[in-house]
Amino acid sequence: MHRVRIGMRIVAFGLIAGASAVVARSGQGSAGPRPEDAGGVTLLVPAYFYPSSQRRADWTRLAEAARSVPLEVILNPASGPGPRRDPNYVAVLEPLRRSGARILGYVDSDYGRRPLAVVEQDLRTYRRFYEIDGVFIDQMANTLGAVDYYRAIRRLVREIDPRFKVVGNPGTYTLQEYLDTADTLVTFEGPARDFAGYDPRTARPWTAGHPARRFAAIVYGVPTPSDGSVALSRAIRSGAGSIYITDQKMPNPYLGLPPYWADQVAAVRAMNGPHEPADAGPSRTGP
Repeated sequence: MHRVRIGMRIVAFGLIAGASAVVARSGQGSAGPRPEDAGGVTLLVPAYFYPSSQRRADWTRLAEAARSVPLEVILNPASGPGPRRDPNYVAVLEPLRRSGARILGYVDSDYGRRPLAVVEQDLRTYRRFYEIDGVFIDQMANTLGAVDYYRAIRRLVREIDPRFKVVGNPGTYTLQEYLDTADTLVTFEGPARDFAGYDPRTARPWTAGHPARRFAAIVYGVPTPSDGSVALSRAIRSGAGSIYITDQKMPNPYLGLPPYWADQVAAVRAMNGPHEPADAGPSRTGP
């Protein structure tokens, strides 16, 4: 992500009928992994909007969506956990978790330059302030020399809570070694015009040998529902199991949900079939 902590890339949603057709086609003539291999598509939402009165409705819409689709929400109070527990975030996170969403705390890695001790402090602060289910490691380096750094972060996360999920964000095609650093890797974050040429199975053939749950795509600047349907189709064919798409643009496309959010949720629900909210992360018992 960007310095503003723009959080992930946005992927497409699509109309219900179009999305169902996409699922049917994705199993035909495609060597890549399918979302259904991992139990369906997950919506991965960079919720970088403060739960003020103007944006509280978006948090409510997230909680409603979590009752019908797998949902992971990236919590980002201040490019990290912030200096103190914010009661406004506590108020919106509780209904989210009751609805079955998984909450991921945003952690900046500054492309491998941030000291591990500082990263660990963020991890432990999140655990003290909020009830989270994992972490989102942003601004990941994308070089072989940085792999050990990110492996170390994953070990720190596991020491804090072995149940925590780790989502890492190189934001682009990456090296196979990065599979050791996270449970899911965001291998695309960017505008719709760039997503049109996104083809990880050609650029990184090794990705075809891994399930869709290992990869995510976030696409922004997708203006209409029909454009979203096209982007959703591409995301599934590319092997992404976690997806988000929005019409918003830079400098920060994650300041609210897109106007077609309900369509995006409905399309994923149609693809996945019945959803059990209890599948979300286990409850936490404190620090």
